[in-house]
Amino acid sequence: VSGGYAHYRIGYNFRAPDYSAAIGLAQLKKLPDFLSNRKYNAEFYRKELRDLPLKFQEIPSNVEHGNYIFAPVIDTSKTKFTAQEVIKHLRSNKIMARPIYDTPVYKQPAYLTINKNWRWAKAGIKYPDYSKIHNPVTEKIAKNHFEIPVHPGLSQMDLERVVKQVKTIMTK
Repeated sequence: VSGGYAHYRIGYNFRAPDYSAAIGLAQLKKLPDFLSNRKYNAEFYRKELRDLPLKFQEIPSNVEHGNYIFAPVIDTSKTKFTAQEVIKHLRSNKIMARPIYDTPVYKQPAYLTINKNWRWAKAGIKYPDYSKIHNPVTEKIAKNHFEIPVHPGLSQMDLERVVKQVKTIMTK
């Protein structure tokens, strides 16, 4: 697992201390502005990067997307560049980039050992053998995507710099 997340245990924790709840309530007041900024940033990227060999998540017209992340997928049928090359270039230019979801859930360590380690399996529930699951589309996306900043604190200059560097590497 080389991207943003590796899960070794399955578990849940829905508890939050009071101070976290207070911060959350204060942040909720800022949510409309945060979402508006993220939407602008994502739309800017889509517009400015549309001529590159990239695919973007499709958003149905009746859905309001939160744009928590922006992770284009390289169309490998149209370019020789890999996600790792793009990420390396962006990082060398001081732009945060990473393969955020490079390991499908069914290939996460927690699922590969679920029948041995998960409490419900120990209680007799039999889970699939996730090591035998193969989803080619999922695996292609996991291998060929990269995340670029979309957070609400980006300036127009930041957005333009990200676009310039993505274009620089992908139009060589």
